[in-house]
Amino acid sequence: MREELLAFVSERGTLLEPDAVEFLLVQRDPIAELDGFLRSCPETPFVVTLDDIRHAGEIARQALRPRTPLDFRPVAVVATPSASFRRLGEKAADGHPDVRILRDITGRSTCEGTLEDFTRYFRHRFQVLRGMLRQRRELAGAQDIAKARRSTREVRIIGMVADIRT
Repeated sequence: MREELLAFVSERGTLLEPDAVEFLLVQRDPIAELDGFLRSCPETPFVVTLDDIRHAGEIARQALRPRTPLDFRPVAVVATPSASFRRLGEKAADGHPDVRILRDITGRSTCEGTLEDFTRYFRHRFQVLRGMLRQRRELAGAQDIAKARRSTREVRIIGMVADIRT
């Protein structure tokens, strides 16, 4: 049964934690249990953990539990902000700023707030996200647009949507 379960998971393009495998193997129909879990997921997870399966089972049991009508009575609630949200003293605009930047302790700050700084920042963020996505098995073969234009076969591209026109 273990081989059948692992073959099923492999066909779905996901992995199972060893604890999840052991848990599923003691179930009456492990493949049906796992199939039900994977169908409930909006996106196939990269790794299915034991906690994922148990949490999904708890949700299913709660959904099947008969509901008893509760006696709802309106209760007057007075909202008072906590002490940390109460305004005390003068507003910030009325006083002098108390914050001064003395130095950058990292010694690596090169930002001056120019357009080039923001461009460099967002390109770096894109490269980080690109690396994270390329680590996923289904996007491992993603190519640059320049290479994709020369290709005569199906390609995968990772990109950001800047504008949607209808």
